[in-house]
Amino acid sequence: MLEELAAAAVDRAMLAARRHFLVANVLTALSGGVVYMGLALYTRSLWLAIMTHGIYDCSSSG
Repeated sequence: MLEELAAAAVDRAMLAARRHFLVANVLTALSGGVVYMGLALYTRSLWLAIMTHGIYDCSSSG
């Protein structure tokens, strides 16, 4: 009985952590997308937005 309760608690904690992680990812992706869209519209070229996205990916993966 105690093992089942512990397993259920761990399962709920992991689900809550996953939901929080997903919300953070959505907000980060949304803000990045707004910046990249602004760069593309301002410069009328996708290349600066593509390069900025690549620089961000390289800097945040380490």
